Amino acid sequence: MKLILIIVLSSTLYELKEVEVPSGQTCGDVYNNVVVYKENPLAYPGKGQVWVNGYYKGKIVGGYICEAI
Repeated sequence: MKLILIIVLSSTLYELKEVEVPSGQTCGDVYNNVVVYKENPLAYPGKGQVWVNGYYKGKIVGGYICEAI
């Protein structure tokens, strides 16, 4: 299996990063180990920003795909 992270580069540009999933682990296990959540300092009521962002190596994660090989 492999985990594919969807990295947000801008409002219209995304990048896919592949992360190998070791035997005996799930995509969810690996995702929880490599993605760090931080509060969004730009968020406040009425602004329309998300309150928390997930980050992988300093880049915002927009989601993930789990692919069986």
